Amino acid sequence: MRLVVARSLERESAHYRRADLTYPEHGATAGCNLPAGYRHLRRRVLLGHGELVLTPPPRSS
Repeated sequence: MRLVVARSLERESAHYRRADLTYPEHGATAGCNLPAGYRHLRRRVLLGHGELVLTPPPRSS
């Protein structure tokens, strides 16, 4: 998915909701047993710390 600016987010998300999936295993990863060739991927990213990280940005008018 490419970088999307905020003003076109709704248009872009509508496009991807209508798009066909490119893999046949749709929904197969919802259970405990993954399809052959799939594995779990876990990533951790430090966003920062303290109250500032949890505070939403001010809304623009």
